Amino acid sequence: MGDLTNKLQMHDWRLNLRLGVSDAERSKVQPVSLDIGVTFKPGQPAACMSDNLADTVSYSSILKNLQPKLEAKEWHLLEHVAYFVLQELMTLVPKHLAASFRVKVTKLQPPVAGLNAASFECQADV
Repeated sequence: MGDLTNKLQMHDWRLNLRLGVSDAERSKVQPVSLDIGVTFKPGQPAACMSDNLADTVSYSSILKNLQPKLEAKEWHLLEHVAYFVLQELMTLVPKHLAASFRVKVTKLQPPVAGLNAASFECQADV
């Protein structure tokens, strides 16, 4: 078997955040969608062979950790939300497992006529 790349991807995680440049926009929660990805180092996670949750990264644990932190703050920019999530991921996923992280934050109802969604994505190799 050639090179094998393993990724954990969480798609379209919906949250309601206080996000917006203006005070009026942040005065009410707004729907956002997050896509979060972890690319594992070669041979990781061991759960691919063991079928044991202890040998991998639990997406449920990641989301449960992030949700209260994201919902507790007011955010001005998509960029800041994405960078915050990226930094948190880098502390939640053991360093010996991860090769890179990707976060995409999409504002589902931006205050621009005719615009259905706006996104910002960042990625970090470790």
